[in-house]
Amino acid sequence: MNQSDVWFLFMAEFLALFGLQVLRMEELLKQKVFETLADVFGVLFSISSRPLDALPPRKFRNVEDSYIEVRIDISRGDRFPAYFFFPEELALGVARRFMGLESNELGDDKIKAVVSEAVRMTVGGLLCKIDPEARCTIGAPQVRWLDGFSPGQLHGAPGTCIYETEFGDLWMDFSNIDKCC
Repeated sequence: MNQSDVWFLFMAEFLALFGLQVLRMEELLKQKVFETLADVFGVLFSISSRPLDALPPRKFRNVEDSYIEVRIDISRGDRFPAYFFFPEELALGVARRFMGLESNELGDDKIKAVVSEAVRMTVGGLLCKIDPEARCTIGAPQVRWLDGFSPGQLHGAPGTCIYETEFGDLWMDFSNIDKCC
């Protein structure tokens, strides 16, 4: 255990005496990501989500389904990527609700454009919460279809967030977002 861990545990126990809770930076960031996701997906698309603390059982992961990967670069001097992994059903649900169209009226280009905009709004909203001085900027999202997405390497990595929606699990990798804080 290093010195910062000892200090954190000491402060956590001290604050607990007064009924207060202290969160680590990673936990605070995940909380801000969830608040932002609830704002964007809940309000704009009427899609509720809830954070998952553990990896869903394999039979519920739908790893054989198609996913859409959206990469967006965040810059503050250096560039670092954030990734979103949308199951195809979630991408369709977002596009249907955003555009007011039926699935058969949506092509790949429209779905990619809407998912790209949803990511831009989510990352922009998150940066407003964690970078009030606007030191960070975001680039244009890059979107591609994936076949057989496997979340194994993301699970447990710092900055990984999993959100359950009615259309499947949304995976996000914000492993370098703390550079904006």
